Amino acid sequence: MSAPGLTVSGGGSAAVDTPAMQIAAVRLDDLAQQLGTLAAGLEACLADAAWRDAAQHRASEALQRAADVVRILRPEADDAAHGLRTAAERYGSAEQTIAGAQQAAWAQGAAAVGAVTRLGVTLAGPGFLVLTASATGALLGAAAAGTVARELLTTGRIDPQVDPAVLADLRLALSSSDDLIRGFELTERPADLVDDDPGSPHGTAATADALAGVLPAPRTPIAVSPSVLPGAVQGPGSLAGLGSRTPEVDPGGTQLRLEQYPMPGGGSRWIVYVCGTITFSPESGPEPFDLRSDVTGVAGQRSDSELALASAMRAAGVRPDDPVLLVGHSQGALDAVRLAQRGEFDVQGVVTLGGPTGQLELRGDVPELSVEHEEDPVPSLAGLPAAGAGGLHRLVVRRSLYGGGAPPGPPILPFGAGAQPHALTAYRETLALADESPDPRLVAFVDGIRPFLAARDGRIVLVRADRRVSPRRRR
Repeated sequence: MSAPGLTVSGGGSAAVDTPAMQIAAVRLDDLAQQLGTLAAGLEACLADAAWRDAAQHRASEALQRAADVVRILRPEADDAAHGLRTAAERYGSAEQTIAGAQQAAWAQGAAAVGAVTRLGVTLAGPGFLVLTASATGALLGAAAAGTVARELLTTGRIDPQVDPAVLADLRLALSSSDDLIRGFELTERPADLVDDDPGSPHGTAATADALAGVLPAPRTPIAVSPSVLPGAVQGPGSLAGLGSRTPEVDPGGTQLRLEQYPMPGGGSRWIVYVCGTITFSPESGPEPFDLRSDVTGVAGQRSDSELALASAMRAAGVRPDDPVLLVGHSQGALDAVRLAQRGEFDVQGVVTLGGPTGQLELRGDVPELSVEHEEDPVPSLAGLPAAGAGGLHRLVVRRSLYGGGAPPGPPILPFGAGAQPHALTAYRETLALADESPDPRLVAFVDGIRPFLAARDGRIVLVRADRRVSPRRRR
């Protein structure tokens, strides 16, 4: 059975299948197959000479009636399954139409605000810009206060940052920031209202690049320290197995785990697991999995954490033609997708857990599974997911941890509830539920990475990466 709250989208289809519709379609397919087997058995009985000679008996007449009923029911079961899938596709198309209309409305509003601000600055001078910024800040503050008050009155808690509706608005706002700037420059075109390009001059990548320029830039190389564990390891066997082997955030500990499995024809197959952000300090210290790597990764530059990943793979012995499966959580998800985009290694699959990767597209021959929680704010930081063929190629599994309601427990301060939906432990639970899903797209993805999951007699390489930062001199 599919887990409650688990939905699957993408995977080469515009449909967003609800769990109930998907389960019903799969069961109808099974029923049609069983009816076919039953029909074949009844036909064999009716073709037997003993039954033909006993035509005067009621048993043969009943058998004939049963065979007729089965012949009628089998195509009806096939038609019902097809109808369910068609309804799901239409539901998904309607959802995409609504989402496109929302995106266009937000973009149009942002562009209008930008144009009005430009007109006000032209007529009233730079002071109008300060006035507009103050008014915008006041409106945003009022909206935030209203959201917090609503959460407090309806749920008794102060945690709007895990409200799926708030996170949906955050995606729309981030995806409309480029429209605001183009509106101010009076360069907004109709096509820009529905086209969210992170690589555009005012897109999220450019914004992240500007933010990265504010943070201290390290000018030190990355040093990796691999260590091979004794004994042999067997393949993870399932999606849940991949999640259980992904490293937890451990300051000063291992950030990367690599598993090397020999292939019968020579060479090795590798599974590489990458941890999430370890420190959010703005200073670029010894830890490469830090805030600056997050920002530079979003900007599309080579972050130090991505460099650490590539260096660790080379140090462990990964060759350019060795098949690789990448698994990453949070920042590790971002690094995994960026590394797969570079094409330096033979990446044959990517699994991301709670990463801001919705706008990043991979080649069509690289299967990608993205797991996201409705209450996790980190995936929302990527804005609206990419549309078109590249976006549909990305198979997305979503789950609501709280069923659309408030997290359980006593009232908490803002931003405290976001930790649990983003936690690796929660994503491990979702992967276990995904293993039980009958969705054919999920089944196809798992079958595609089966050689990695079923690999045997491998070795484990744990890697610690550090920046070679010299200690500061005291004056």
